[in-house]
Amino acid sequence: MKLQQAYYAEQNLFGGWSMIGYTAPGSGETTNFFYGEAFDHNTTTNNASGIGWAADNKVVLNECAKGTKVTSKNQSGVQGGNWQITVTANTAGSGDVTFTSAVATADCKALTSSFESIK
Repeated sequence: MKLQQAYYAEQNLFGGWSMIGYTAPGSGETTNFFYGEAFDHNTTTNNASGIGWAADNKVVLNECAKGTKVTSKNQSGVQGGNWQITVTANTAGSGDVTFTSAVATADCKALTSSFESIK
């Protein structure tokens, strides 16, 4: 989030992970998770908002169902995830953004009870 915040403050554009210098855990895949974003990793966008980070579990974890949105390593163009952070421009040209963290279900939230407090 800090990388995206700094990039937006300088460019007034959102940048994909490669543009902002971010590398997902395991380069986009760990034993239990796939990671992705809505943006293209290597480009910028002037969209007003988008999913800057998302994760889906590759297997059922306790009662948290297997994810269906992020289904491959280091995926771009994702439309959600069991865990996701949406980035939104506050005011055009202000260089400031807001981050909204969300967990798809109560069963997944039980695994990461503080995830939604990420701002």
